[in-house]
Amino acid sequence: MNKQQKIEQEEVIKKGDSYACYYFAKKIKGADVKRLQEVVLKKGDGWNCYKFALDITGADVKRLQEVVLKKGDGWDCYEFAKKIKGADVKRLQEVVLKKGDGWDCYKFALNIKGADKKKLMARYNELKLKES
Repeated sequence: MNKQQKIEQEEVIKKGDSYACYYFAKKIKGADVKRLQEVVLKKGDGWNCYKFALDITGADVKRLQEVVLKKGDGWDCYEFAKKIKGADVKRLQEVVLKKGDGWDCYKFALNIKGADKKKLMARYNELKLKES
């Protein structure tokens, strides 16, 4: 990382924008992943935590998953379970069942190994009945 990039990194961290921290970590070789991740964790945006876990080498997947579980929505949890190695499928599924819409439940049942398909499809059908 060059001198200008170090200055830019400090500005990104100071601003506290979780997407900007994710993007900087993704695009700049030698970025301080730990410090940038702290901003992402502090902001608590489920989608940016998922993207950081997915795209950033050296990311702390377990800590990022905790934010996704607490503050993410059903889709964030589905994507995390689908694409992040070592994701806690059972806990992510519980959030999908509580916060997710019918589509989230359906996709989780269809695509996630270890998912409780019966439980997810029952919730999918329940939500679809409410829509009609």
